[in-house]
Amino acid sequence: MASQKENQPENRQGAKVPRIQVVNILLLFLGMAIAIIGIIALLRLLEARSITAEARDRYEESEAAATSLMEASDYLTTQAKMCVLTGDESYLWKYLDELNQTRRRDQAVATLRKHSQGSTAHKKLDKALQSSNSLSKRELYAMLLVAEAEKFTDLPDTISNINLSEKDKALTDEQKSERAKDLMLGHEYDEMKAPIVASVDECTNALSEDLMNDRSKSYAVEKQQQAILLCALIAEIALLATAATCMHVFMIKPMRMHERSIQKQRAA
Repeated sequence: MASQKENQPENRQGAKVPRIQVVNILLLFLGMAIAIIGIIALLRLLEARSITAEARDRYEESEAAATSLMEASDYLTTQAKMCVLTGDESYLWKYLDELNQTRRRDQAVATLRKHSQGSTAHKKLDKALQSSNSLSKRELYAMLLVAEAEKFTDLPDTISNINLSEKDKALTDEQKSERAKDLMLGHEYDEMKAPIVASVDECTNALSEDLMNDRSKSYAVEKQQQAILLCALIAEIALLATAATCMHVFMIKPMRMHERSIQKQRAA
């Protein structure tokens, strides 16, 4: 009888073994699934932050390009005006060096074309370049008048290929200088300069708007993935708690009961 009683707890414990195995397998698969979801969420979170950083870098580079175009346009204006006002040929060569060699304006548009071709910002900066090129024709014409008035020699093709109007050809040297000043210092010149400033401002505003849109999208993704990560962490903690409870209920508690039963049987 004692032997039969001793076998009963073992049979009861043995009957629980399949149940324990099933629970362990379920917990294992749940844990793996939650871990995979957490890893995917983490990767997407890192990707969203990387996109935000890239957007910020593009904005800074594009904004610098827009500023560079405006600075180059102002530089050309300054050199042309100084050439007209002083009759100093060195300003003409500085102007041509920026126009044909440094080419900051063209580089600025190329930068935006690389980052966001066809975007509003790119179109605005390209429009600013076109306006600046139109203004350059006026500036070169004015400097040609000065070059003829001051008898500059060895003029480059950029200047010598420009044809003066018949009316301007007939002017005296002094009149050509005055005509050049009228072209550079008059109200009409300021009106031609204004669209460049406006287009650059519009470009900068468009860049800021694009950056805000990119940040908003990335922020939404980040918040979503952070929520998923938090849920995965809570689920993992709950899973561990469940595993500990199952171990206690299906293994530790029955084993203790079995030990107590054996001790009582031996004592009897």
